[in-house]
Amino acid sequence: MTSAAPLTGSWRVARRAGLLTPGFTKRITGHVGATYHLGQLVDRFDVITYSATEFELRYRHWPVRDRIHVRNGRCMGQGRVFGVPFCTFELVAVSG
Repeated sequence: MTSAAPLTGSWRVARRAGLLTPGFTKRITGHVGATYHLGQLVDRFDVITYSATEFELRYRHWPVRDRIHVRNGRCMGQGRVFGVPFCTFELVAVSG
């Protein structure tokens, strides 16, 4: 299995297009993580690794999947509900 190390850390979710309100963050450690909105837990997810640059975040209690593509040091994502895209975003590393 390929490592999910490129995603390990704390992230701010920066909306690029579609239906996504401000205030989302993600914390990822290895192959598990969680999404928060304004500091409140939304759901936990499992990180599925397809390759060194392709990942999927599978939420445990919602029909949501985030596809993440790491390119040129940037983590770009697309949110999907029941397989239908509803937003695109970038994960921006949170320092500290």
